[in-house]
Amino acid sequence: MLAGVALLLIPAATATTSTESSLVAVVAGSFQSELGCPGDWQPDCLSSKLEDPDGDGTYTFETTALPAGNYEAKVALNQSWDVNYGAGGTPGGANIAFSVPADKAKVTFSWDSVSHVLTISADTGALSHFDLARKAVLALRATRRRRCGTRSRTAS
Repeated sequence: MLAGVALLLIPAATATTSTESSLVAVVAGSFQSELGCPGDWQPDCLSSKLEDPDGDGTYTFETTALPAGNYEAKVALNQSWDVNYGAGGTPGGANIAFSVPADKAKVTFSWDSVSHVLTISADTGALSHFDLARKAVLALRATRRRRCGTRSRTAS
């Protein structure tokens, strides 16, 4: 009999057969060369790969690398055009037009793997009411500090 020996059972690795886990979704379009792809409309270029880290079926990709301009896109699966989704989530559907309002604006691509709809939004760079108010308060504080600093220097 062996004293102090523990037996540890490690289950064998199981192969994943889920198509969701092996899905490679890419936003292909007229903007990909701006992301470092050799050209545009390349479903095999992973520079615009959509990711679903939480596994909820919504794949996203964000970039600030696009210059201002008008572009088109659609989603291609598994690095080819065999399965792709355009406007309204239609298989092989029309390209989806979008605009980038300013250089380096944040563009978000979001693809629903159930409805197959791709949503594209570009940050306009406009400040919200909260941001405008905060900016005004900070400017007012800076002005007061300068005035206080000026008075204290002349008084001494």
